[in-house]
Amino acid sequence: MPNDFQFCPVCGSPPSPQSTQNYYQHNYYQNVVGLKSEDTTLVLSIVLGLFGIQGVGHLYVGKIGKGLCFLIGSLILFGVAIWLITTLVGAFIGIPLLIGYLILFIWQIIDSRNLCRQYNDYLSKNGKPPW
Repeated sequence: MPNDFQFCPVCGSPPSPQSTQNYYQHNYYQNVVGLKSEDTTLVLSIVLGLFGIQGVGHLYVGKIGKGLCFLIGSLILFGVAIWLITTLVGAFIGIPLLIGYLILFIWQIIDSRNLCRQYNDYLSKNGKPPW
């Protein structure tokens, strides 16, 4: 049992070395199915993001709206940046937009990893998904 618990959430008894072990075994087997993998989140965010498909890490974690915003926003930003760069007249605007796309790429990697951690922490403590 975690140190800050005064009673076991499984059986209601005061903490003892045996109940601590039972609590962790119970929570491990109860939550192992629902946990999201940080590695999978990172691979989806990085690999698919390199191909212009950002936000898939958010979709994996269950943040559908945020993932779709990243996906649509990054595709529009990338498309407009490339179009402006190819016209040469708009290259002065297109290059900063492309830099913005790269910043968005890095941000979505960090954000999806943080969301995965929040999801797993909440699930471990409460036994149900946060969203």
